[in-house]
Amino acid sequence: MEEVVLEKIERYLKKLMNSEEHAAFEKEMKEHPSLNQKVSEYKKVFSTFDAIQQRAALKNKLDAFHQEIPKGGKVLSFADYFRKKKFALAASLALLLSVGTAGYLVMQNNNSLENTRREVEISNIKLAPAGVKKHPVAAPADYAATAFMISTKGYLVTAKHIIDDADEIMVENAEGELFNAIVVYIDPKRDLAFLRIKDTNFVKPAALPYAFAQNSADLGDKVFTLGFPQNNIVYDEGVMSGRLGYQGDTSSCQVSLSVNGGNSGGPVFDDKGNVIGMIFGKERNKDRVGFALTMKSITDAVKRAPAGAFKTKPKFNSSNKISGLKRSKQIKKVEGFVYQVRVD
Repeated sequence: MEEVVLEKIERYLKKLMNSEEHAAFEKEMKEHPSLNQKVSEYKKVFSTFDAIQQRAALKNKLDAFHQEIPKGGKVLSFADYFRKKKFALAASLALLLSVGTAGYLVMQNNNSLENTRREVEISNIKLAPAGVKKHPVAAPADYAATAFMISTKGYLVTAKHIIDDADEIMVENAEGELFNAIVVYIDPKRDLAFLRIKDTNFVKPAALPYAFAQNSADLGDKVFTLGFPQNNIVYDEGVMSGRLGYQGDTSSCQVSLSVNGGNSGGPVFDDKGNVIGMIFGKERNKDRVGFALTMKSITDAVKRAPAGAFKTKPKFNSSNKISGLKRSKQIKKVEGFVYQVRVD
């Protein structure tokens, strides 16, 4: 099935489809966001693949002192190459984008920014605690990371790279309750994905305990995060270490937090418990150099969402119910609104 999809994508990108096939495929992309995302990812891969071929050709020409390169080599299509290697979609992308065991490494302009999602082994799947009412059974997931609630209507925000190529998405709260979730909107420019819990067992909360701050903390201010670098929720604290993100990105900021595979999509709180951003990556091979999208970037993405993406557009809460509490109490209040995202 994956091979068929890959062949269609290749024919679409190479403009080999007739008008009827082209129209049908574009309709299918509109109806299936995951397919549209695959096309986008493969377009990037094709571009990278072409660039590599061009560099290799140039090197050959230089090595041969501009002599004509001998002909006769066999040409394989991109789809044939990966099919002969028996690579699945994720492995195909890994060839050029480099998937590490600790997280998902994204090559962006040859930089060292690392976007983190955690690979999941079957042994990591756990049962819900005794006494918890029945919920969907978790199939072995391929990847896991973090998301947090932005609306009492069941909307969550996470990083786009977490849910790339997802066939099924489930979210799990700190109590071990599992819920089905769907993607409602993606902002690829900001690496943002918005989910909605779509499950009859989900009980909408009356209110969120934290507020959303449109202004980032000041340099040196304390910050903390909750996330799922393991199969249970993990706390870490640090400071705001940079007003701008990687290579001066104005839509994000730098935080001195421990960011590992699975932390992507986790909320960043200021000392009062206001959400000031969302972790999406770290600088490769450096400790405690993390990057978080600002809340302004997240709220702006919601404003740009097309009509119908959200049944009810999130209204970002400005009432903070945990600002006067000590840290351990703050964590107890907010951890139920931070979810582990399981992607199959």
